[in-house]
Order: sequence, then C-alpha cells, then structure tokens
Amino acid sequence: MSNVKAPFLLRVIRFLFPILETCSQSLATRLFAWCFFVPLRYRMPSSEHKIFLEAEKSVEWFEGKKIQFYSWGEGPVVWVMHGWAGRTTQFRVFIKALTEAGFRVVGFDAPAHGQSQGKITNVLEFSRLLFRLAELHGLPQGAVTHSFGGMAMLYAIKNGLKVNRVVNVAAPADAQEIIRTFLEAVHASPKIGAGFQQYMIKHFGHPLDYYTILHSVKEIKDLDMLMFYDVADKEVPLVHALALKAAFPLAELVQTVNLSHNALLYDETVVKRGVAFIGKRD
Repeated sequence: MSNVKAPFLLRVIRFLFPILETCSQSLATRLFAWCFFVPLRYRMPSSEHKIFLEAEKSVEWFEGKKIQFYSWGEGPVVWVMHGWAGRTTQFRVFIKALTEAGFRVVGFDAPAHGQSQGKITNVLEFSRLLFRLAELHGLPQGAVTHSFGGMAMLYAIKNGLKVNRVVNVAAPADAQEIIRTFLEAVHASPKIGAGFQQYMIKHFGHPLDYYTILHSVKEIKDLDMLMFYDVADKEVPLVHALALKAAFPLAELVQTVNLSHNALLYDETVVKRGVAFIGKRD
C-alpha cells in the first residue's frame, strides 16, 4: 500500500510514528493499539448502491450501539461476514449469486463499520454479534467470510457457534504475520509489536495469538472449510494460507493469481465455486 493511495490519517500516522517511537516507546505502543482497534471507515462506492437499496434492513441496539443488519432473498440462510474496514455490501457479487441459487443471505455491518455506530471494535465484539445474528435469523447452512471476518467467525465457532461450513476468503491466520503487516503499515519497529502483545495480555487476558484462526482450529472438530487466497495479496500474504492449511489439513485451499485482497470477492470463478460449496449436499 503506497502513501499516495493511503488515507490521509494513515499518512499522518506513518509520518509521526517513528518520531513518537524515539521519544516514548510506551506512548508509541498505545498509539499502535489505538490504530489496531480503530478501523478506517470508507465511503460506500457506487457499485454497492444497488445491493444496498435492495436489502431488507433493520437496526438493532447491541451493547449501546445501533447496528445495521441486512437480508436478501428467500430460502436456506447463508451468512456473510465482512472484514476490517469493510462493509456487508462488499459481498454484492456473492449476494446476487447466492440469492439466485435460492438462498437467503443475511449479515451486519460490525461496530465502527459501514452504517453501524461506533469508533472502536475488536474480534470479540465481532464474535458476539455473530451469536446475535443467530438469534435474529437462525443458524446458517453456511457462511462466507472476508479477511478479518474469517478470524471472527472461526473464533465464534471455537466458542460454540454452530456453523459447520465456511467459505474463507483471504483471512489472516497467524498473529505474528498480522502484527508484522500492521507494523509496516504504520512504519513502526518490531519492538512495538512485542509491546502490543503485552498490551493484549493486560487488556484482554491473552496475546493476539489466542484469537487467531490458527489457535481456533485447534479446538474445532466439525468444520467444512473452503479457502481462497491470492498469491500476490499484500494485505494477507499467502503465508497465512499455508500455515492454516498445515494446521487444518481438511480444509480445501484454492490459490488464485493476480487478484487483489478485495477483488477476490468479485471474481466470477471464486464466487461460483464458493456458492457451489455452500450448496453442496453432505
């Protein structure tokens, strides 16, 4: 991700972070943690307006925030779970294909994302909302997740959510790689990464590793998973896919070529294969 394309706030943080780190590593670690839990909120592009208008929408209060829920179509339920700084409407191609295949697609914009309220969030809040989604719309035949949404889904499944089939699109799996990528994004040194792990233990009770997919799959017994990762994805490099495949060999891994992190969601072959996987008979 280049400085030209990066949002203004991120460019400012990149400039200031090395300066702050030389002055106070403690303050720099706190800034890193703040950045880690405050997603950038992007405006919905025109390509998503149609699917947004077609949705059946409802707003639910959840832990003091208004959360936007969506549904499309009729039939067996399929969930979609967006990633960090994402929106449910990013699944527009999947939603169209799933509804045409006879499914009802449901999802929500997580706190601090899309049309929902909030400034900060984390994997635990994503996960709790997935349990709320089950209360509102019932358990799904399967789920399609993107990026951080896959991490939240697998963490929820580990903690008792009854979802047995997941299409996992470009989900980060390894804590050290997640931190390394984020350190590069804000121009921080490895020392800040070590400090952040201590921050996680102090404030959440565990290091980031505990909440990752690599840790979750150790405790998941019944899961059918199809994974899509692109060999050139810079946001979630292929190392995540290879580590996850090694830890959970029953998962099917499909490697694509020359698709960006988000473009995986719009690729005809990925969508077609993902929908077929959701609809297959046991």
